[in-house]
Amino acid sequence: MRRFGFSLALVLTAAAASAGIETAHREALRGLVADLEGLAKWCTKSKLFADRNRTYAVLLDFDPDHAVARKWLGYRRLHGGWVRRGPYRQPRNHAERKHEEFQSRLAAVGQGFGDRIAAVVEASGSRASIAQSRALRDVFKIAPNHERVRALNGQRLHRGRWMLEETIGSLKRRRLLARTARRVLSEIPEPRATGLYPDEANIGVPWTGAAHTTSWRVVSTTSKRERHASARVAAATVDLFEDVFETVVKPRRGQVLFVVTDHDQFTRVLLRHPTGSAEQARKEAKRGSTWMPQTSHVVVWSSKAYERVEFAARQPLGSLMQRNFGITTKHGWAWEGFGLYLSELLTGTHTTHFVRSTRYAEKEKSQDDALWREIRDPDSNWFWVCRGLAKSNGLAELHYLLQKDVNAMTGEDLIYSYVFAAYLLEAHPEKTPDILRAIGKEEVPFHDAIPKALGMDLNALQERVNAWVIERQ
Repeated sequence: MRRFGFSLALVLTAAAASAGIETAHREALRGLVADLEGLAKWCTKSKLFADRNRTYAVLLDFDPDHAVARKWLGYRRLHGGWVRRGPYRQPRNHAERKHEEFQSRLAAVGQGFGDRIAAVVEASGSRASIAQSRALRDVFKIAPNHERVRALNGQRLHRGRWMLEETIGSLKRRRLLARTARRVLSEIPEPRATGLYPDEANIGVPWTGAAHTTSWRVVSTTSKRERHASARVAAATVDLFEDVFETVVKPRRGQVLFVVTDHDQFTRVLLRHPTGSAEQARKEAKRGSTWMPQTSHVVVWSSKAYERVEFAARQPLGSLMQRNFGITTKHGWAWEGFGLYLSELLTGTHTTHFVRSTRYAEKEKSQDDALWREIRDPDSNWFWVCRGLAKSNGLAELHYLLQKDVNAMTGEDLIYSYVFAAYLLEAHPEKTPDILRAIGKEEVPFHDAIPKALGMDLNALQERVNAWVIERQ
């Protein structure tokens, strides 16, 4: 009850702050429209007719139904909307010497509006919200280089462009993560070839050998080269996890990865493993990998070598997420997003998702086969895919995505989860472990944990992630 009361108080406080910003925003807009009307009249008096119409064009960004502006720009009312009477011809200035003064006056109007909005946002003292974002965006329409407002929007100049602080920070962080992955892989010693244990041999699969590292044993029907690659990738997950999340992982004994190349072998392992059963073989028939009950054993199968090696990262990383943060498939976005992103750092691919084919997902597949082709393509750049979604229809609602378990996720959810995990790891690395811990351990509801950590509500965060995806190169 105490947690609910605290959450409700936060919601009410945020709502009150947003309402205050909206009210002040409307008042500032009324003042801006009045200033632009005054500037247009000055232009007419000064015979700057082209600049008068430019002013009215700016005014329409803030008051689309302004009758005087519509009149001077050649519009008339038709069926409740506005249409041009005919071809529009821009008038000329008859006193060009005053054009420079016009530019100064227009800049002063924009600066004044920006100052008023900045004062409102600063006085609110609340976390970022949609109301705040709308107010700041209105300033950019007339004063795109207002430094105080850009700073309030978390932006600064980078190589001549205004960019989000997250975008600028992620440039360096992304390179650091890639270097870290290469380093931890290079530090894993060459796996040691070993013989089969009796329980492994009794499974009845044509094993080609076994390899052992300090933390994982791999038994496979693959080539020696692939087996050793899988062993090194699995072993590297611990060091990568510790470096990325700045934590210490407790060693786990008896970790074994069974890797097979066809589905019949996969089924046989599930049936003949000491803890296997016909029920598990039936239940896991459509999966590409699974943990054996009451063991630290993982079984992986795929006809594609790159997927088998990627699973050697994916499943150990899933175990680490669960043991250290309490993240499970119930937390679909985190399970898929961080698993895919971190696996890709080690293997270069991101194809081993756990999204099941629910009725909704099947419907989505039939409606958007192109999206699922991108998902299955090991060379696909999901940021480009997500950027296209963000520019067209916008991304899925973050509030709903964060509530879904793996079984309810769609293809778009899968890509968005990967991108959102990248946003957190690249732009907010110091806050990400606390977010995951709070959500996984259910210390705080996700709709409180994430806004509290990042200082913005979920709607504002979604808008920010969309912008970051578009900016990220």
